[in-house]
Amino acid sequence: LNATKDKADKTLVTAEAGKLREEFSNLRVGGRNYYRDSEKVQTKTRFFAFPLHPYLTQENIGETWTLSFDVKINEGGEIRPLHFYHYQTNRFGIKASGDITPSKEWQRFTFTGPVIFPNDDPRYARGEMALYDKAGDNNYSVRRIKFERGTVATDWTPALEDIEGHISTVKSNFKQRADSLDAGVSRLT
Repeated sequence: LNATKDKADKTLVTAEAGKLREEFSNLRVGGRNYYRDSEKVQTKTRFFAFPLHPYLTQENIGETWTLSFDVKINEGGEIRPLHFYHYQTNRFGIKASGDITPSKEWQRFTFTGPVIFPNDDPRYARGEMALYDKAGDNNYSVRRIKFERGTVATDWTPALEDIEGHISTVKSNFKQRADSLDAGVSRLT
């Protein structure tokens, strides 16, 4: 009897290990944020678009990507569900949708799915995901958007292009101040 139970336990453990191995093999962690100007707080009343078309190409179709963002209901807004979906199901999107219910505090929401390109109709959106308040106008804000390859949302980081832009600005300011100091020193001598 114990030998049969031990064999059944071993079979169960082996099966569970196989399931875990399969889940881990499907796990993909991205990290690089492709979404530009993503830290900015943007306030909307009903509809918020997440344009994905600048970051995707036909080669990305079928790859799994993750979109994550912070949302909060602002003063005067009402706590109620917002619908997340592929706007107009045209051109690029991720196959993910659902309702979220933000609060008056910042909350992080994540959607993961394969990149899709169901239609190519120039009359419609170029490829966007969206938040929509079906109940009417509301007052909510979105910030810290992150669009990354993979199945796991990682902590928010700015896009590399945004960091490079900040570095260029700092270099330019430094050069202007150095030139100004040179000019001041030249006038003194």
